[in-house]
Amino acid sequence: MGRYEIRSQIGAGGMREVYLARDTTELERKVAVKVLPSDMAADPERWRAWATLEQIIFDAPLLETEARLAEYEAKATAEAAEKERQEAERQERQQRMSSTSANRPPPSGRWE
Repeated sequence: MGRYEIRSQIGAGGMREVYLARDTTELERKVAVKVLPSDMAADPERWRAWATLEQIIFDAPLLETEARLAEYEAKATAEAAEKERQEAERQERQQRMSSTSANRPPPSGRWE
């Protein structure tokens, strides 16, 4: 899971599961990794609200939380752009196919 090596599950509750992990950077420290349910993680507003609450309650380093949020938002933006690109390509292919078939003679071979 990125820079963290998951060791074991510590607990689970209402909004998340918590795992004991090891930070694999030069710090080599034990950390708790909280995993949000996918529906919450997929919603930037709910994610931001949760991250802010975590920072207030646990005085967690907000810098890392903001970096994760920026990473999530960048990924979501890239995925949306890719979907738009694919849809534009699909529409372009469909338009080419319909214009090509409009210029073909009918199956009888005669134009009316």
